[in-house]
Amino acid sequence: TDPFIVLTSNVFAVLGLRALYFILAGMHERFHLLSYGLAIVLTFIGIKMLIVDLYKIPVAYSLGFTATVLAVAMT
Repeated sequence: TDPFIVLTSNVFAVLGLRALYFILAGMHERFHLLSYGLAIVLTFIGIKMLIVDLYKIPVAYSLGFTATVLAVAMT
C-alpha cells in the first residue's frame, strides 16, 4: 500500500529486465533458435490464460513445458 515501495519495486524490476534483455541480445548469435523458443513459451502462456476457466493446467506441467522448450531452443 506504500507508494514508495510500489514505485521502487517497479523501477528495479524494469532495470532487471533491461539487463536481461542485453544479455539475451548478446547471446542471440549463439542461440539462433532462442527467439522461436520464447515465442512458443509466450504462446503457450497466452493460451493457458485464455482457457483457465475451461481447464486448469497444473503448474508442474507448465514449468516442465517451459523448461523443455527453452532447453531445446538453446541446443
